[in-house]
Amino acid sequence: MELYLNWIQNNVLSVIAVGFTLILIYHYFIEKDVGTKLSARYRNSIYEAQSKVFLNATQYLISGNRDLAIKEFLSAVDINRETIDTYFALGGLFRSNGEIEKAISIHRSLIARENISEHHRLRALTELAIDFDKGGFLDKAIETYKDVLKINRDQYNVIQSLCRIYEDIGDWDLAYNYRIMLSKVGHENQSETISHILVQKAKAQFEKGEIAKCEEDLEDAFRFAPSVSAKILKLRILLHQGNIDDAKFYLLELLKEQPIYASFAFQSLEENFKASEDDKETYKKRLQIITDYFLELNDSDLMASESVI
Repeated sequence: MELYLNWIQNNVLSVIAVGFTLILIYHYFIEKDVGTKLSARYRNSIYEAQSKVFLNATQYLISGNRDLAIKEFLSAVDINRETIDTYFALGGLFRSNGEIEKAISIHRSLIARENISEHHRLRALTELAIDFDKGGFLDKAIETYKDVLKINRDQYNVIQSLCRIYEDIGDWDLAYNYRIMLSKVGHENQSETISHILVQKAKAQFEKGEIAKCEEDLEDAFRFAPSVSAKILKLRILLHQGNIDDAKFYLLELLKEQPIYASFAFQSLEENFKASEDDKETYKKRLQIITDYFLELNDSDLMASESVI
């Protein structure tokens, strides 16, 4: 899936050009006979004018000149204002060209139309949410994405966008909720990502000194996927609680399974958290005990048995 997305990103102009060509074919073979109640001569004149505009716009897109392509599509809109797909094409082109306000204006005008189908209205609402998202208007993007889901809750890309936004801003509760929703409408396994979200939530609670809540979310994280970050946070909790023997055993098992993360583990164990100065000093002493234990380990200790983590 990622390979296809990378290819599309690298060939975006070609994809847009092909899309516009398909729009042109659609309007000729479908709307030519069953669309508007115009004379054949007038309908063909519109088709010929639009053909020239679409071909010119496609040439500009392929050559990388988006500004001239936009001008051509504006001409197409002037020729036939009932061509909904032309508006969508133009809105998408404005957005890809960084002209977010113009894209927003087009998609809002489509939503406000009285003669538009519910399918096209939902599509316009989705495009509007993407406009807000790309423009950095996150509150409006979130609100509009949610409006889309009120109409149709099975919109995978919309849910995925909400996941990304909430994960980026660190709202782990909502990030978790939408990842769970995404796992129900999609076929991709979300376990590792959900585990990561729960670890981040648990880590934030640990740093605030809310150890009980931290342990609860960390337990859920292990249930989804026993990640390295989850195991390191477990070590921090053991040190905080003074369970030195358990911490030594857990560290040894972690090193057996993921030795390349030794340096990262100790850096994470040294991260600050909310506590009294006495508690912080006690934690540092316990961490030093674990550090000394690690420095005294030899290869035979690490190879003595298979990891049970």
